Amino acid sequence: MEILFTEEQIQQRVGEMAAAISQTYADKEVHLVGLLDNAFIFVADLVRRLTCPVSCSLVYVDIRDVVESGYERRLITHYPSLDVQGQDILLVDCVLHTGVTQEHLIQQFLVKGAASIRTATLIDKSSERRVPLEPEFVGFKVDGLVLVGYGMGAGRRYRNLPYIAKLAPKAAEGSRQ
Repeated sequence: MEILFTEEQIQQRVGEMAAAISQTYADKEVHLVGLLDNAFIFVADLVRRLTCPVSCSLVYVDIRDVVESGYERRLITHYPSLDVQGQDILLVDCVLHTGVTQEHLIQQFLVKGAASIRTATLIDKSSERRVPLEPEFVGFKVDGLVLVGYGMGAGRRYRNLPYIAKLAPKAAEGSRQ
């Protein structure tokens, strides 16, 4: 493994992001929705540094490819279902890859009457994007690497590392963040 971002660099950047988010929502409450599994450490650090009024929920997103009547489609569901009517939502994930999951959740929240939705990600992998989604708050831009640490794992390993590292190609084979 090669360390890309030290614990100190991450904490500094999370603090900068929290300041920008707090300024954006200074006069209203933000409902932060964190995506599990990868974002649990990032959400915990971020929410503790916000100075604006904040409420917080964590959702688990389940993505499955299903075949029905000979057609394959992707099924995206999240648990628990949230009441977002009239709320200003900040959707937080640790890594933004294709954006498909986040775009799906944004559409679901809009249908449910969210007042506004912004996105925040610690790691933006913009070269992998398949939808026109640009996060409002970004920690670091990294493309083409399998990352572990600070909540991100390969399988169920490495999530506890206090830094973010690039996983060696051999170790990355078959792993999914």
